[in-house]
Amino acid sequence: MFAFRSVAGRAAMLLGLCGFWLGLAIASWEFPGEYDWRYMTVSNLFSAKHNPAGHWWGAAGLIFCGGAGICWVALGLRQPPAPGWGPRLRESWLLAVGFPCMVLAAALPSEWLVPKGHDWLAVIAFLTLCSGIVRAWVQATLQRYKVPITYRSACVFALACAVLWPVAGAALTQAYLTLNRPDLPWVSLAWRARQIPLYLSFALWEWLTCLVLSGCLAIICVAPPKRAKQQDPRGAH
Repeated sequence: MFAFRSVAGRAAMLLGLCGFWLGLAIASWEFPGEYDWRYMTVSNLFSAKHNPAGHWWGAAGLIFCGGAGICWVALGLRQPPAPGWGPRLRESWLLAVGFPCMVLAAALPSEWLVPKGHDWLAVIAFLTLCSGIVRAWVQATLQRYKVPITYRSACVFALACAVLWPVAGAALTQAYLTLNRPDLPWVSLAWRARQIPLYLSFALWEWLTCLVLSGCLAIICVAPPKRAKQQDPRGAH
């Protein structure tokens, strides 16, 4: 039963990731005019103003992915306390907060929320999911490859950097623009016409963050659980 729950939870999360990217693909296809992901943020796809025909697809992808994440966490919390790739209570409370906020931000109408309610839900979802995925990724990798205590701190730092580099890139470029280019408007297709360097585009770093976090979740879910071997007491001397 425990093995079935583990497989079901990981399969649900993989389906959720597929639904998320499929929803974004259809939303970008329905976007009026040109959609250049390098200079246009993800939020443009979810905006009824900017994407009247396709924003429902983007919202549906978010809701489906968030619901799958809730199932993954709920099934993972019911696993026995053995080493593996499933989320545990200590590592997954951030995910347990982030996935519902993700669903609420996409599902609830604006008039049901306080001013800037969608923005707050989106920020909470991003912070908790990013932190939770990084923590789950690090813990799962350390458990699977049985990293010695001596090298654990260095491995944790390296694994976290492997996930958070797009977030760091977004933060650094925004700080640079605030200090050195305050006259530059928010990223848009106008940047391409003005030949603004691509590495300064917040949209680029945002899409890379989504891709890297999705990749981490996919690796966690695809890799089979690796449980500790129990020694047969009859073979013990």
